[in-house]
Amino acid sequence: GHIFFGNVTTMTDEIKRKLKEKCNADDKPIVVILDFSRVLGIDSSAAQTIAKLKDSILTNYGIELVLFVTGQADGFPCSYDLSRKVHDNTVV
Repeated sequence: GHIFFGNVTTMTDEIKRKLKEKCNADDKPIVVILDFSRVLGIDSSAAQTIAKLKDSILTNYGIELVLFVTGQADGFPCSYDLSRKVHDNTVV
């Protein structure tokens, strides 16, 4: 389906909730893999939120690596340069 400003918060909140739950149970993951291969489109607001999610995961949960699977050779299906933002290893 599509990820847009109306549903991206629900998605990111659920990811953060699961990570917090794992960290509180002393089962902290080292790597997080987010699979977007079934996503048909992402609006620019959602794309920016996903880029911020990557930074939040690295900063707030002590995760060492976040992998994003796009399922497309040319990256994410959006006009925002999300592929570059999530492949950049620095936290903004």
